Amino acid sequence: MSQKRKETVLVVDDDAFNRQGVCRYLQIHGYPTLEAGDGATAWQMASVHVPRVAVLDIVIPPDTATRPQTRQSVGIQLAHRLQVAIPRLGIVLFSAYEDRGSQVFDLLNYRHRGLAYILKGSHPTMLLQAIQSVLERKLLIHPEVTNVPSLVARLKSQLTPDELVPIETVLVEIEKFTPRERNVVQLLAASYNTEGIAQQLSVSTKSVENYITQIYRKSGLQDAAAQNPSLRPSVLLAKAWLIWELEQGDDNPALA
Repeated sequence: MSQKRKETVLVVDDDAFNRQGVCRYLQIHGYPTLEAGDGATAWQMASVHVPRVAVLDIVIPPDTATRPQTRQSVGIQLAHRLQVAIPRLGIVLFSAYEDRGSQVFDLLNYRHRGLAYILKGSHPTMLLQAIQSVLERKLLIHPEVTNVPSLVARLKSQLTPDELVPIETVLVEIEKFTPRERNVVQLLAASYNTEGIAQQLSVSTKSVENYITQIYRKSGLQDAAAQNPSLRPSVLLAKAWLIWELEQGDDNPALA
């Protein structure tokens, strides 16, 4: 039986040695790769080839005629632009600067999914974990990034008073969800529709509809929406799931 072909990865780094090393490592593990050394070239290649994953160094030059500036985060700007143009694109951001975390986290305000942030110098297997994570539309943050708690606090502070109580309830109830219910929640948070979730989980759309009904009932979102019609259960669930993923920290198997 032939092995399933892995998804193409676009690797963007202005350091040719690092870029080619990453490409070679990924190729050894079966991933076809594309390379770019600047933002403009990366945009052009992504537009033509439409890869499923992009591994982006945060500090890259905007084009071939410009030197990279360490104070600029061209890779983060490129990540946002790429995910707007190619919503299903998974993004792995590489950085030698841990303090870029706050800028990386700003991407979450756009509800981008399939996002990983890992530090250069990490064990190479973390790159493989990050790629698999973003392909599954998950969020992965390197465990050495220390400002995750402040991000969670900031996200919660942005909730409206009407949102806060139901989201806090969801955060408690998520712990009681079955593994399959969590799969459904994760896919809902990643903007999959009912048909897309059914396809991903190899179940019928009717089963997915039943799961969603159970999730809304268990989490109290059904009652919250009935009491306040301006609240959308899917939006509340997505916000709660993002906070929950971040709060997992070292307990998240993807970060182990």
